[in-house]
Parts: sequence; structure tokens; C-alpha cells
Amino acid sequence: MSKPKLHILIPDKKLPSLSHAESKFVYSHFDVSKGQQIKPDSDLVFTQHYTNHFVLLELLKWKKPYIVLMGGDVWNEVTDQRVIKNINIVLSKSSLVLTVSKNLADIAREQLKNVIIDKNVMSLPGGMWGIDENPNGICPKKFFFKNNFDFVDKDPSILMGINIGIARKYRGISTFAKTIRDCFGNNVGLFCAGKIADQDVADHLEKTYDIRMLGKRNDWPKFIHKFDIFAHPSMFDCFPRTLAESMCAKIPSIAFDIAGTPEVSRIPIMVDPDDSEGICKAVQLLISDKSFREYQAERLYEEAIEKTELHKYDIGNILLMTLGR
Repeated sequence: MSKPKLHILIPDKKLPSLSHAESKFVYSHFDVSKGQQIKPDSDLVFTQHYTNHFVLLELLKWKKPYIVLMGGDVWNEVTDQRVIKNINIVLSKSSLVLTVSKNLADIAREQLKNVIIDKNVMSLPGGMWGIDENPNGICPKKFFFKNNFDFVDKDPSILMGINIGIARKYRGISTFAKTIRDCFGNNVGLFCAGKIADQDVADHLEKTYDIRMLGKRNDWPKFIHKFDIFAHPSMFDCFPRTLAESMCAKIPSIAFDIAGTPEVSRIPIMVDPDDSEGICKAVQLLISDKSFREYQAERLYEEAIEKTELHKYDIGNILLMTLGR
């Protein structure tokens, strides 16, 4: 039996890890933003960049099987209704809609129920753990470990890894930051790294709560070690990837207990966004107890490595299953 031809549709040169399927497919991949098109003899097309304008146009024209991987709640992140309409058409035509979490799969089914009947929507067993531009998944082979759980500077510093611009996310930042300032004053440094889609909101948060806005970072493995504690104070996230990456980096962590967080890990201290006293106690524990910081960070790292190894073949297997191989 000849190998099926898999075409990966991308807007740039970054590819997801499909290590398990490499020996079972004939690959082709093109940067559609440069005018390249899907190879007409492809047996299956795969993309996780379906919101990209050029990718959408290609998929709208494509008549054969394709799979779409969803990484976030597009219906709450894309504001252009014309784009949403095309996204719904593309999703309705797909052979399979893959999501990075069970929570997102439920959202997709609910959003698509009026567009299509009996759509095949499923969540990846391990979420994003086995998917990345890096063939080793979310955890790269080499991380710069601090190996010392004393505070880097005189005062402890907390890094919030979260995008600025989605209302349910920056509301979480303001909730968390206000609680920290009420409990600890300015004795704790607050930093936020993430894509800034709304500069006015970022400026307001920075001024109101004395948060240093660091913008999007491409040097995450080394950059994160400048901080003592990682926080993911989001009111909504289908699969908090930055939390997963902080686990790989052995950083003590705290996270809001929202639908997507347990699908990454239950080891971070989970707090109710509305429980300011609980947030204070959790941060106080991480600040005051070095042994706990070290213990938690080691457990986070061990779970990250285990999940990356366990799930790195998931998507390749699913692609083959879709073709009946």
C-alpha cells in the first residue's frame, strides 16, 4: 500500500510535531501567504491556522478531506463576523475538528450545532502536550534551570503569562493584581508577558496596579527564569499553554481554577478567582516556604515531561485513523 499524501497548510514555516506519522505519510507543506496552494493530489490536508485569511480561502476551495486543529475559542477571539462566517463554513466542511481540550470541544459542538448536524468534533487526548513546532512537544530538550529556589532579587517576583486584549483574560489580571497589591503592597514585583492586542488596556493595568508589561516573548525558556513564581490568572482559557511551558521550566505556579486549567495540570495551587483571601494565602505559601516551592516545581516538571512523552504521537495516530489506516 502506498503512503497517503499529507499536505500541511500553514501561513509560515512553523510546523506542528507529527513525529509518529512521518514514516507513514508523504509530506508537503506550503506557506500559503506567499501564494502557494494545496497540492491537488493530496489525500489529506491538515491545518491549525484556519483563521488565517489565506488558509481560509484555500480550505473554502478544497473539495477533499481535511482536518482542522482548534487551539482556542475563536468565536470569542475573532470580532469580524464575515471571518466567523467563513470559519463556520470551513469547520462544517472538515472531516474532523480537533480541539486541544474537552472544554473547547464542548464549545465547538455548541457553536456549530446550528450550522451542521452530527459534526465529528473530538479533543486530543493530551491537549497541546505533543504538539509544537519543536519535535519534542511543548518541553524542548534543553531548558535553562535556575537550580535555586531562593528569590532572584530582594523581593519575590511574579510573572503572569497571559495575552492582553480579550476581556475575560484581562479581567483576571486585574483581579489577581488587585489582590496582590492589597495583600502585599509593592513588596512583590508583578510582571506580565503576552501578546498585547489592546494597548490602552495594557497601559491602564500597568498604571493602576504597577505591573510591568513585557509584551510577547520568543525567549520563554530562558526568560521565565528571571522570575520566582508563575501565575496564570485567566478567567477563561481552553488550554493554558504558558502554564504548561512554565511547568517545563520548573517554576512554582499558581492558577485560577477555570475549565481549561485542570486539563494541563492540577499540581499548581488552584484558586477561585473570586476568593481574594485564598489567593493571598496561596501566594504567601509560595513566598514563605522554600521547601514547598522546590517540591512543587519538581513535581510540575516531572508531570510535564511525562505528558509530553505520553502524548507526542496522538495527532499522528488521529490523522492516520481519519484515513482509515
